[in-house]
Amino acid sequence: GKSGTGLFAQSGGTSRIGDLYLGYNSGNGTYSLSGTAELLMSSMGSQYVGYSGTGTFTHSGGTNYVYQLNISSGSGSTGTYNLSDTGQLNAQALQVGSSSAGSAATFTQSGGTNGSTYVFVGGSNATYNLTGGQLQAQSESMRSGTGTFNQSGGSNNTDNLRLGQYSGDNATYTLSGNGQLNVAHGEYVGAVPNATAFFQQTGGINRTEYLFIGNGGRCQLNNGTLQVSNGFSIQGVFDASGNTFVLGGKDRILDFTQGTF
Repeated sequence: GKSGTGLFAQSGGTSRIGDLYLGYNSGNGTYSLSGTAELLMSSMGSQYVGYSGTGTFTHSGGTNYVYQLNISSGSGSTGTYNLSDTGQLNAQALQVGSSSAGSAATFTQSGGTNGSTYVFVGGSNATYNLTGGQLQAQSESMRSGTGTFNQSGGSNNTDNLRLGQYSGDNATYTLSGNGQLNVAHGEYVGAVPNATAFFQQTGGINRTEYLFIGNGGRCQLNNGTLQVSNGFSIQGVFDASGNTFVLGGKDRILDFTQGTF
């Protein structure tokens, strides 16, 4: 899709590519990966879904191996990645969003497995929607602008979750339905000063070892269950609204030096 319209549909076999551009220079490009197909990038190969154009990656089966996957890059770009059914994504880094003006990025997962090591969501307009399947990452950050993560189903498993990693960031995470969020170590709502972060839970289960709410952070528990196994530090706002909050284990710490509980 270089200054035009292009479609590549792969339902089997193996494709080996250095770099992949979908929607280049105002073009419209689509890649469909399904069945038992394998898409293999070079050792440092990148994929650009929307590169100053409109790019769409539909992934319902097979495996996508890539070093860095970028959803929306460049001014005016629109990037969309749809992961469903039995699709398997293995990326070293997944970047959803770009700081370029007029760009928009959406990653929607209704099934399959996203095994990206690092997941970044943020930019001028960046959204990750998780309704089913599994997301398994070492680290997840809503950063570098405005980033939104909506989870209404499926399982999100990560070592660390940071909402608002840099000063001026605006990050939102919504957990609802039967979604399960499992954070092995730290969950940071407003990870740094002057970052705005909002975590709203209306259903599902949020499990974490440590929960930190920074001075620009707000955690609102309207429904569902929040389980913190080790420590809890509040500098911002925590509103449980009469719902279930469990600080488990022996000799655990609730640090309430400022903010609102």
